[in-house]
Order: sequence, then structure tokens, then C-alpha cells
Amino acid sequence: MDAGIIITAVITVVVVVLGFILEKERDRKAKLHERKEDLYKHIVSSFKGLSIEKPDALLKQQFIDETRLTRLYASDEAIKALNELLDLMMKGEKNFEEVNGKSYQYVAHNLWGKFMIAMREDLGIKTKLSADELGRTEDTK
Repeated sequence: MDAGIIITAVITVVVVVLGFILEKERDRKAKLHERKEDLYKHIVSSFKGLSIEKPDALLKQQFIDETRLTRLYASDEAIKALNELLDLMMKGEKNFEEVNGKSYQYVAHNLWGKFMIAMREDLGIKTKLSADELGRTEDTK
């Protein structure tokens, strides 16, 4: 057998195997991105269940359930931002002391904005918006 044929066959097999591996990796990344996108959509949609004016127990529970899933799929920065927000929420408005003249609502909206920025960056969306701009919710007065 000619050495050229053997080398060509080996190179062909290596290229096919590498192509298969790269395709699997692309599929895995695409599925992860889709999971993150769905997770973040559900978190944003269920956040309104935490409204002070119109709380919704079902949406609140959905928000809690979805935030637990962030530990599996979200970036480190998104998890850190979410933890800051959850810490504030667990402390509650009654136990909140104004920091540098900023109200509980202002700080909560700012932390929500930080989490929104982290989610957007995790999805590959670059933004020039600030946490204050992204943190505004429909309950903002």
C-alpha cells in the first residue's frame, strides 16, 4: 500500500473526528445558551410577583424556583448580582437602614439592574445602560 494513501486516510479520519467533536461542542453551547435565555426570561417575568403593591404568590414561588436554577446555568457574575439582590430582599424594607441617603426601593431597583446587566452580558448582549436604567420596574414611581 502506498504511504500517501495511508496518510490521506489518516488525515481524513482525524478531520472527520475533529469536525464531529466541534459540532457536538457547538450544539452543547447552543443548548446552554437557550437554557440560560429561557431561565432569564422566566426570572424577569416572575419578578413582578414580588411587587409590594400587587404581590402574586404563584409568581413569587416561580421566581424563587427559577433563582435556584441560576446556580446551574448562570454566570458567576449573574449569581453574585442575584445574591446581592436576594440578601437585600431577605433583610426586608423594615430592617433596611438608608445608606448614603438612598431608599430601600432605590437600592432594590439598582441591584435588580445589576442583575439585569449580568444576565445580558451572560447572553452575549453588550449594554451601555446603567444599573439604574435597567433596574427600573413597572412599580417605579
